[in-house]
Amino acid sequence: MLVELDAGSFANASIRTSCDDAMTELRCTSGNPLRQRIRNLGAGTYYVIAESSRAGTFELTYSSSAPTIPTAVSGNDNCASAHVIPATGGLFSGSTATLLPDLGARCGSGATSNDAAFVLTLTSRSR
Repeated sequence: MLVELDAGSFANASIRTSCDDAMTELRCTSGNPLRQRIRNLGAGTYYVIAESSRAGTFELTYSSSAPTIPTAVSGNDNCASAHVIPATGGLFSGSTATLLPDLGARCGSGATSNDAAFVLTLTSRSR
């Protein structure tokens, strides 16, 4: 399940199982615009509560897809051993516990965390 919300200003979106009970919240995301995804969501009724810092118009988009089974990944510690992401996409799970902090992300505020490498090769423009 993917929910996208564009409210023209800072917004919040809550996905929950009871409309008027925030304690049933499964996910809450903030931003402008915002995207939130919940995978392998079971059958049932869910509510999306949308709010923004400023009253006005909004656009909410919902899309769903078949449940995705994660592909276990290990040993992708550096660029030479990067795990290949197929052009069709996927869901990957693993651990950085035994990997080295040798790559880093510029947006990581200088964190020296253990990291995992993935590689994606596209043959045409992708959305």
